[in-house]
Amino acid sequence: MKLTKGLIILLCFSSVLRAQNMLPQQMDTSKYKGTVIFSGLAGFGTTALNNTFSKTFIQGGHLSRDLVLQQLEQHKGINRFGVEIAGQMDYHNYELNLFKKANYCLALRTGYNSYLSSNYTQDAFGLVFQGNAAYTGDTLRLSGSELSGVSFQKFGLGFVNKKTKSSFVLNGYNVSSYQDLFIRQGDFYTDSNAQRFYVNLAGKWESTTGANFHQGRGIGLDLDYRLPVEWFNGDTAYIQLMANNIGFMQINRAEVYRIDREISYEGYSISNWMNFANSSDSAMISFQDSVGLDVRQERVFGILPGFFQVGKLINERDTATWQSYFGIRKYIMRAYNPLIFIGFQYRASSWLQAGIQGSYGGFSTFKAGAYLQGSWNTFHFGVGSEDLIGLASGRGKGQNLYLRCVYRW
Repeated sequence: MKLTKGLIILLCFSSVLRAQNMLPQQMDTSKYKGTVIFSGLAGFGTTALNNTFSKTFIQGGHLSRDLVLQQLEQHKGINRFGVEIAGQMDYHNYELNLFKKANYCLALRTGYNSYLSSNYTQDAFGLVFQGNAAYTGDTLRLSGSELSGVSFQKFGLGFVNKKTKSSFVLNGYNVSSYQDLFIRQGDFYTDSNAQRFYVNLAGKWESTTGANFHQGRGIGLDLDYRLPVEWFNGDTAYIQLMANNIGFMQINRAEVYRIDREISYEGYSISNWMNFANSSDSAMISFQDSVGLDVRQERVFGILPGFFQVGKLINERDTATWQSYFGIRKYIMRAYNPLIFIGFQYRASSWLQAGIQGSYGGFSTFKAGAYLQGSWNTFHFGVGSEDLIGLASGRGKGQNLYLRCVYRW
């Protein structure tokens, strides 16, 4: 599929995303002089749109009326979708002792993250792909719809515990784009002749302006705490408590649109109203005043879209044929539900492992995935997907690919 090829290309250009995918995290208690870790992820997920529709919409093509109606029937009151492209690189120098203590070494981190997510109503989908004509004589409801997107780059400095492999990294962020729309109240009524309409609208839209790479800044932290626990048959398992990109950001200057009022018009159709809103500058100012739209340029403060995760790791030094891993993850996003995942890894040989997994939540619902990873001396490589159905079928509701490369010496 062309979309799958596109995701692979995106992976090549986005260095790494650590632990934000289902490829299980490894716990290795061996001693090394240094480690470099690359990983990457590109994918999207939805609760209502199948891949046949998404592929046509993203790549271009004819969206037939039957296809739109078919998708509309799959929508519920509130629906979700999310896109995630990210990358990260870590460097650990185990020979450099920090704090004059032999157990702590230097950690450097750099990365890129880009997210687009939305909660939206069934009527919002119908309005975008059918137009307002389908809702004449009826009320179109948009309340609760939201759309948010942010892209940022980070550079971090921290430390790693050589023995437990727990780490703490403090990051500085460059925010390159930001937008946030939230419709708290949105009811639109148009009469059957499209000559009178009533709007009850309350919401806010914030968006960066211009093409500057530096649109804002932020500060946050990454925490990876690993706790050994006694497991079945006297084995040792490792529980990971993780927090990633937890912090705040400031947008230097954003266009902020606010509205909170009831509007009633007669003698204008929706198309007349939109043409009036998009006319000259003076007409636009008059239009803003008439509908009570407040437009300002402001400095905006927000929370980084980080995540928390708790789960069991794979023990690299365990020679058992089967190992389990599981956990729960929550992004700081309105459209991302808590995600529960569980998987099993099969040790085919000392250098090759394969795994299967299932997950529920996030931007979608249930997904089944698989991965392969191999080890050759000091080099480790893994590739997989948490959505095999999405990769193989147009009936899937998303696509996802991820990889991780580790070099130790």
